[in-house]
Amino acid sequence: AAAYFIKGDAASVPHSALSPTFLASVVVAITALLALLAVLIAAAYQSDMARKLRKSNEALLAHEQFLDAIFQNEPECVKVVAADGSLLQMNQTGLSMLEVDDLEEARQIGLNDFILPQYRKPFVNLHRSVMAGNTGIMEFEIKGKHGTHRWLQTHAAPMRDTNRQVTSMIGVTRDITEHKRVEQQLVLKREQQTTLREILETTLVGGTLRNTLQQILSRLVKISWLS
Repeated sequence: AAAYFIKGDAASVPHSALSPTFLASVVVAITALLALLAVLIAAAYQSDMARKLRKSNEALLAHEQFLDAIFQNEPECVKVVAADGSLLQMNQTGLSMLEVDDLEEARQIGLNDFILPQYRKPFVNLHRSVMAGNTGIMEFEIKGKHGTHRWLQTHAAPMRDTNRQVTSMIGVTRDITEHKRVEQQLVLKREQQTTLREILETTLVGGTLRNTLQQILSRLVKISWLS
């Protein structure tokens, strides 16, 4: 007769069911189940992390595209100059001022070569000052690749890394050529008024008509040459 064990009034269980082979099979099955559960949990976690990482990357890309759209469509020139003076970035407005096709062409020519010689040293000094942590404003003249002359005004400030160290200079530059033209016309007009006033004063003092006419012609020729 088969052997049985009794616990209280519970149903009897065959003793053979608790054999070492059976117990080993149960342990193996439980271990496999736990391993599968761990794999499923890890896969779910990785899937969730991948989903979050994907969303984070998508948000970052959208933010970068948003900033790039602002950068490229800014109506004024925006440029970033490295610590060694090389051009890192420039938007389309700036490239149009330099009359170049793209950023690479501007880099090959060199930013300094567009600046008229008398302003190159002051521009270098501005760059050094900004790299030391200061801000600055400068007006200077440039000649584009195709020879167009422009007056520019730049507002420069330092760009810093996460450690607050200055890594480059950012400059926002606008074309002030028309402003300078109007300014020069006003100066010329004031000079003309001064000249006419002096001529009238000379005439009233008692100068001859011939001398007065000679002065008028001489000064008008000079003014015409200056303009």
